[in-house]
Amino acid sequence: MYLQASLFVAVAVLYLLTLIQTVKDARKRVFSIDVMKYSQDYVCERWDEVQIGKMVTLVKEAGATHLAVSSPLDAVICPDGRMVNSVNLTKLWVSKARKENLKIWFRMKHSSMEGFYGTPRNLDPQFHILVHQEFIAKNPSLFQSGDIYTVNPEPENAGIEGINCFPSQQCLFKGRDLQETVTSFNQWVVDAVLATQKTFATIGLGKRVRVGYFGFNGFISWGDRNPKWDGILSPQTIFKTGNIVVFDHFFPSETDPKNEYKKIRNHFNNSTALCVGEWGATKGQSADYVEEVLKAAYKNGIRCFNYWQLGPHGIESLTTMEGSNLIPNDYYEVVKNFYTSH
Repeated sequence: MYLQASLFVAVAVLYLLTLIQTVKDARKRVFSIDVMKYSQDYVCERWDEVQIGKMVTLVKEAGATHLAVSSPLDAVICPDGRMVNSVNLTKLWVSKARKENLKIWFRMKHSSMEGFYGTPRNLDPQFHILVHQEFIAKNPSLFQSGDIYTVNPEPENAGIEGINCFPSQQCLFKGRDLQETVTSFNQWVVDAVLATQKTFATIGLGKRVRVGYFGFNGFISWGDRNPKWDGILSPQTIFKTGNIVVFDHFFPSETDPKNEYKKIRNHFNNSTALCVGEWGATKGQSADYVEEVLKAAYKNGIRCFNYWQLGPHGIESLTTMEGSNLIPNDYYEVVKNFYTSH
């Protein structure tokens, strides 16, 4: 009995120490720039290694601490019938980033989670945890202390029955009733973090790679713009996954950023760290507005920001193409000035 009690106390202490370290990590400054357009959306295009190197250099020169990569976890079949091993694209981005002493924010998922590239949906939630464990175990050299690993960014997009997915649709998360569905979704989030943390421990990076950072939307996180709704992310889930909420939140362009981030800050316990998993000027807002957003987030204690995205394609891009040259634009200069001065 004494030995059992001692073992229980030891496990409890170890869990508490791990949680304390996770919370400390969540408070560290993270300034990231996302390269989703090239690392995910263009996975079927010809990979220009020189261009990728230039893009990574621009991320470094902007003062970023992290490069966010979103290549699929699996090989995909492209429209022309070719099968492309997108993991090789991830490796290319990582190798270029390491030469610039950048950390990586891995924001990847298996293409079957949402059916990307025509891949049939896999509706087993546990599969979408296991596939990450396998990826990490098979590619230990990809990771370094200080990296961030998201176990499926924006998982709610795969469908939560009764929340954002009708029963007649293919919903990844579902139960016998709405309460069971919500409970199972929260448990999956916790399981995904804990299982992935254990996998990193097996390759010698336990507690040294931050895990989670899902990037839930505002509706899921706090019931954005719905006064009768607080979202479905439970306080217990937040606590068990490091006491941090990472949200991908593109609010209306007429919104005052100071009020928006203050509202979000006030919704959560002050001990909860906040992180912007995605934001970019997707409505073509002015460079001055981008600066307001960055400053407003920082003023409200948000020390983690991932600008979406580098470009060059997309109105929110930090770069434009002039012939074959990648040129930083006004958005880039704003982000650079902010990242390098904070």
